[in-house]
Amino acid sequence: MLKRKAYQKLVEWKNTHRNNCLMVKGARQVGKTYLIRELGKKEYKSFVEINFIKNQELKQIFAGTLDAESVYKRMTAMINGVNLVKGDTLIFLDEIQACGSARTALKFLAEDGRFDVITSGSLLGLTYGEDADENTEEPESVPTGFETFLTMYSLDFEEFLWAEGYESGISYLKELFDKKEKVPFALNEKYETLFREYMVVGGGSFFIFLRQKISQKIAEKSFIPPKLNTLLLKFDMAYYSYN
Repeated sequence: MLKRKAYQKLVEWKNTHRNNCLMVKGARQVGKTYLIRELGKKEYKSFVEINFIKNQELKQIFAGTLDAESVYKRMTAMINGVNLVKGDTLIFLDEIQACGSARTALKFLAEDGRFDVITSGSLLGLTYGEDADENTEEPESVPTGFETFLTMYSLDFEEFLWAEGYESGISYLKELFDKKEKVPFALNEKYETLFREYMVVGGGSFFIFLRQKISQKIAEKSFIPPKLNTLLLKFDMAYYSYN
């Protein structure tokens, strides 16, 4: 798993929220969907994911009456294998800006309280204004008071170092800083190089995750799909042209 500071905030919401849905906002490719999926798989017995752009037919779940009972009945009827476990199910509504009625229904799902609900969408679409894209549907009613908001950003430099396997190195650097000791030249050079690489990647979790996957397959001596190699090559070309 790609270690992110935001994951702990998701866990805290799970353990402390009271009849509130969580909306995770942020730019595309910062890792919102990945992190919410990890939460669903690790912290709940049952996990249901609906993406309103990839699976537009599932908007019908929120067509008609929006009381929780009706919504959950349509959900189990339309999605194969759904098992809603009371008190231990996470329902993830991704790209919610593309289904206005789903946003409206959050009030009723929160009041019902049987299942946890997390929504996600890009900052662009959730403005419901002039800068919204063609997929955006404005809700009839915004569920004010029934949403908690979390904004996710790209990886910070510390998270980038975690992903690259330098967690112990961070601790050593912090120790030097606390003692106000000089950082050895070779170590300084190493972390300057890593910082330049971080600046090229821009903290994008997708490329970090991609490199981890390829490294894992190399270690396992597994087949690496050509698409993965092509994507990583594009990243490497950008990095070395910058340097």
